[in-house]
Amino acid sequence: MLTDDNSLILLTDLNDWAPGYGKAFAPHTGTGPSSATMIFGNDAKGASSMQIGATGGNIGLLDGSVNWKKHALMNL
Repeated sequence: MLTDDNSLILLTDLNDWAPGYGKAFAPHTGTGPSSATMIFGNDAKGASSMQIGATGGNIGLLDGSVNWKKHALMNL
């Protein structure tokens, strides 16, 4: 018998940025998926997924359901 909470997040779309690698990813923007490669020099701040147009992502729960969540409501 499983006893874990069915509302736990199992997986998500990749809304991510990695300043050290110079990449940002946004699977859902107003015009489809987007990724960006940035050149930093000595300043590795980078652009976030929201800055390259992310509007949100799918959240897969342990119970098998998938829900949409707006990017503005997501937290780290």
